[in-house]
Amino acid sequence: FAHIVGAISAPLGEGLRQDVRETCRRAKNVIVYCDGAECDAALQIARQLKGAGVAEVRIYPEGIAGWQAAGMPVQTVPH
Repeated sequence: FAHIVGAISAPLGEGLRQDVRETCRRAKNVIVYCDGAECDAALQIARQLKGAGVAEVRIYPEGIAGWQAAGMPVQTVPH
């Protein structure tokens, strides 16, 4: 299971955790992503973040698959 280095995991099925909301509210920009272009979880999380008061939320549409295909760094995390 891989994440973009420095990313915070916020799986859609778990609801938006308080620590995620607080961290994102303090950030200047928040970028959300999911598995790839066909995944709509990033859109759903972005809506939840906006509803929680996060001002700047953007979606990286290529997701982790596109990130890895571009040769960008990832970190492996336990499932």
